Amino acid sequence: MCTGIRLKCANGYVSGRTAEFGALLEYQVLFLPAGMELSSPLGKSTGKSWTSTRPALGTATFGAMCVMDGINDAGLAAAAFYFAGQANYANAAQTDPLRSLNASQLPNYLLTTCSTIDEALAALSDITVVNVPVDGWGPVAPPLH
Repeated sequence: MCTGIRLKCANGYVSGRTAEFGALLEYQVLFLPAGMELSSPLGKSTGKSWTSTRPALGTATFGAMCVMDGINDAGLAAAAFYFAGQANYANAAQTDPLRSLNASQLPNYLLTTCSTIDEALAALSDITVVNVPVDGWGPVAPPLH
C-alpha cells in the first residue's frame, strides 16, 4: 500500500509518497525525452503507441520503463500507487488495443502528452486501462490507483 503526501508551499506544491511493500524496492531514475516513441505492452501484443510531446523525469522499479512517480517540464506530476484489492480494469479482449494501456503505463502516457490536469482528464477519456500482467510485477495486473 502507498500513501501520497502533498505539501502546499508559497510557490506551488511538493509531492511525496510512502511505499509499504515489506520488500526492498530498487528504484531507477527514468528520463523520457520529448519525441520518444512509446507503446504499452499488452501481454504478447502491443497496445496504444504515441510519441512523447513533453519530457518527463521520474522513478521506475522492477526494471520496467514505467514512471511510478514523476513530473514533466510543465510541472504536471503523476504517481502510481499500489492498493491491493482495489483496482478494476477493463477486459483487454473486449477493448480496442490502439486505445489500451496497461496500468503501469498510465503515468508515462499522461506525463509525456499532457501539460495540465485538464489535459490529463481529457486524455483519460481517450484511453482504456486493461487487465494484463506487467513484466516485473508478477502474474496479474498491478493493482494501481
